[in-house]
Amino acid sequence: MPGPPHDEALGGAVLGGGEAGVLVEQRDVSGTAAAIEALLDDEARRRAIATAGRARAEELFDGRKSAETLAEWFAEEADLERCA
Repeated sequence: MPGPPHDEALGGAVLGGGEAGVLVEQRDVSGTAAAIEALLDDEARRRAIATAGRARAEELFDGRKSAETLAEWFAEEADLERCA
């Protein structure tokens, strides 16, 4: 029995629902080859995936957002410790 699509295996969020990448069943060599061939034949789709992938990466790995989130977490923890 084939495994889950890679996006599902990675938590369902990495490929942005398939817009920022191509979903292929694990260990499906012919499916992977077909996906690569389809992308080679479709420049517009390659560009769309590249654009969506970049936007997804910027959203997920924005340094400023990460720093703000960490600062909020530390502040919350410090408040909890003061109340305990």
